[in-house]
Amino acid sequence: MEIITLSEVCNLNMGQSPPSNAYNADARGLPFYQGNADFGTRHPKTRIWCDAPTKIAHAGDILLSVRAPIGALNIATETCCIGRGLAGLTANPEKIDTLYLYYVLQSKTHILSALGTGSTFKSVSKAIVSEFPIPIYPLETQKLIASVLDTIERAIDNIHQQLNHLDELVKSQFVEMFGDLENNPKNWKKATFDDVSVKITDGEHATVPRVTEGYVFLNARNVLKNGKIDLTGVTYISEDNHNRIYKRCNPEAEDILLTTTGTIGNVAIVPDMDAFSMDRGITLIKQDRSIINGTFFSVAMQMDSLQMRMKKGIHASAIGHLFMNKVKSLPILVPPLTLQNEFAAFVEQVDKSEFLLRQLLEKQQTLKKALMQEYFS
Repeated sequence: MEIITLSEVCNLNMGQSPPSNAYNADARGLPFYQGNADFGTRHPKTRIWCDAPTKIAHAGDILLSVRAPIGALNIATETCCIGRGLAGLTANPEKIDTLYLYYVLQSKTHILSALGTGSTFKSVSKAIVSEFPIPIYPLETQKLIASVLDTIERAIDNIHQQLNHLDELVKSQFVEMFGDLENNPKNWKKATFDDVSVKITDGEHATVPRVTEGYVFLNARNVLKNGKIDLTGVTYISEDNHNRIYKRCNPEAEDILLTTTGTIGNVAIVPDMDAFSMDRGITLIKQDRSIINGTFFSVAMQMDSLQMRMKKGIHASAIGHLFMNKVKSLPILVPPLTLQNEFAAFVEQVDKSEFLLRQLLEKQQTLKKALMQEYFS
């Protein structure tokens, strides 16, 4: 293995934004990719087209995001126009395998990102990308490495697809059993969030000093879209501050957390865990368990109709916020509790399958990371 620069093995084509009047949604001209927002899992997704392209990439080119977030990657499937947020990399087939280059860059994203400059939106220049060092093997070895990593990545993609299917399965079962909130075809009783809750409040509004050890202090980033709490990067506060906050906002097992600042509408059911506190970006909902099942309630919040209502209720500001009065007035169907419990039992079985898939996903991701470390360090 030797270390060379990107410019030695591929042609680098920095993107450039065409005139705004050249954009269209009518499929005239070439697909236009402006940046990371147009990326899919591996290949970009076309949202707009351009009939006066300035910079062009071709099928098989690697598309590299050179503006925040720096380092995101996709592979073009057809000739396309690229904006200034992207660079197109055309591999020299006599020196480097395209798929090998894709995985090398994937393993070096954090390094490339650290080279970004700029006060508002960090970016990397053509000079930085051109001189970026990568490890190189003989061509046949590259293809073997790429094949191994590609097999693992496709397995990871397949697991993600299965997880998405389970999510859709839960929502489909919800609609089949209860119908849609807007149409209410089964004529269930309607109520507001406030009607079916014993307490709705948000987390701490004031700035709280962090400590190295203490009580977990959640923010909205810790409440994931998949309905789970993620403690990655979590911070801690002192016992005195926790006790003060907890008197007003006391999340307990099976309560519901709803993100109401920034990313609006992520939902999680509190697991059986040690006491914790949270900031105002999360709203605590203590449902009346004699009226409404927490699993039913949380899935209802994730349905499109309620998500749309939450978005409409956002207070316009630099960081969107859904105020408490808006949360309390949100509508909810109230079917018989026995039927809600039946749905919750179905979700529990799906969760078991999801748990096994996530274990398998973690193993595959760990294997991929280890192999990248071995191949590319």
